[in-house]
Amino acid sequence: MQISISEVALGGNDRAFSELKGRLPWPVKGTLTRGFGSMREGVRFDGVILTAKQGRAVKAIHHGRVVFLTG
Repeated sequence: MQISISEVALGGNDRAFSELKGRLPWPVKGTLTRGFGSMREGVRFDGVILTAKQGRAVKAIHHGRVVFLTG
């Protein structure tokens, strides 16, 4: 059975994301490759890019979704 990612229920913390700034865990243990708002070739990143060992569990944080993994 396939469903759209927009149909997946979001769970988690009921507090506003802005209230939790600086207190949320990273989605995976790894290295920060690109920070939020960083620029590369004229493109601004509206998220972060983390590099982690293959096979590590990745968890969505506060009503977020992990939408892209490379391997």
